[in-house]
Amino acid sequence: MTTMALDRFGRVVIPKDVRDRHGWKAGVALQLVEDGEGIRLTTGFAAAAEPSRGLMVHDGRLVYDAAFTVPAGTAIEQALAADRAERDQHLAGG
Repeated sequence: MTTMALDRFGRVVIPKDVRDRHGWKAGVALQLVEDGEGIRLTTGFAAAAEPSRGLMVHDGRLVYDAAFTVPAGTAIEQALAADRAERDQHLAGG
């Protein structure tokens, strides 16, 4: 467990090792979810400001975003490789 403190503006810094483990870079959209146990941060399936990502990891499981489509005449392996390359570039901040 990690203990953090709010600054005078109500902000909290998420430790670097946690950000790295989740692949969170500056500008990532996080959702604050309140429940009976407290609060949690989640990225959800996809941030509203970002396009659909196709295959993605959600809660530690590989899931498929049905909005992902394979262009006509493209082999699925090529489409997946292109989507992975785009996702890797996005995660690298590019």
